[in-house]
Amino acid sequence: MLRLPDGWRDQLKKEAQQNGRSMNAEIVQRLRPTLEAADARRPQS
Repeated sequence: MLRLPDGWRDQLKKEAQQNGRSMNAEIVQRLRPTLEAADARRPQS
C-alpha cells in the first residue's frame, strides 16, 4: 500500500491512462530518473 497526498492518485491514474501505462508503470517511469541521479551522485567505493 502506498499512501499519497490527496488528489495524487487520481492525477497519476489520469496521466497513466494518457500515457498508455498502468499506474505502477507510471510511478516507476517517474521515479527512475530521480533514483538514477541519486546513484550517480554517490561516491564510488
